[in-house]
Amino acid sequence: MALVQDAPPASKPVIAPRQAVAASTLAVMTATLASMLLGFAREVVNAKYFGEAWEYDAFLVAAIIPTLVFGVFNGALVSALVPVFSEYFAAKHEEDAWRLSSTVINVLFVLLLAAAALGWILAPWIVRIVAIGFPPDHAAETVRMTRILMPTIIATSIAGVVQAVLNAQQRYRAAALQGIALNVLTIVGVLVLFKQYGIYALVFGTAAGLWAQLLVQLPSLFRRWRYRAVVDLKHPGITALFVILGPIVVGSAVGQVNLLVDKYFASSLPAGAIAAMNY
Repeated sequence: MALVQDAPPASKPVIAPRQAVAASTLAVMTATLASMLLGFAREVVNAKYFGEAWEYDAFLVAAIIPTLVFGVFNGALVSALVPVFSEYFAAKHEEDAWRLSSTVINVLFVLLLAAAALGWILAPWIVRIVAIGFPPDHAAETVRMTRILMPTIIATSIAGVVQAVLNAQQRYRAAALQGIALNVLTIVGVLVLFKQYGIYALVFGTAAGLWAQLLVQLPSLFRRWRYRAVVDLKHPGITALFVILGPIVVGSAVGQVNLLVDKYFASSLPAGAIAAMNY
């Protein structure tokens, strides 16, 4: 069943010029390639500055929650929301699309804010479960890093919703910049702050990069998006969203279990084992 009734057909359908499509495709390909190269450069920088130090082990464990949220929910939200939003845009029901996207963002923000606060409180127990073999001083440092990174789950999840809105409108350039933003800020953070903050240069750079993944998309989003301060849980798009989202989240979560298992067992090995597995 369609979510919306089809709008009357336009007398003259608008077709994007081939040059515009080609330019957009080239821009996305360039951004994707740049992100891959910068991702490699980020790993090189991390290896140079941190190697197999136990502090890098601690960082990788601290980053597990944001990594899991990004791996499970970011991709799942994009995959589930794009077809739902696309149907509204195709039928020229933009107000329904704005209302649905605003509802999703509003609900997500409240839930993620609560989850981040709970994660901050439970950080010692999370670290104890994920890195059972860490000695007390390593675990304490990991807890500090975990608490710094915990709020980034808000950015990574909402970034997925924003990307879905843009992709549903066939606007891909801003979303393609996410990887570049993350890698550049992580690299710059390490290069600029390492002497003063050590491993926390990587923590701060990563946190800034994760927030930047959301921020780089906002200018493009706000050119057309109309925010609504609503929580419309009876919106028909919500039901369609959960029908699509459920199986995707389960599938993505299963694929992310290895991250937890690897770190759980590696935490009992000599310092540097988790870092070595990451390279």
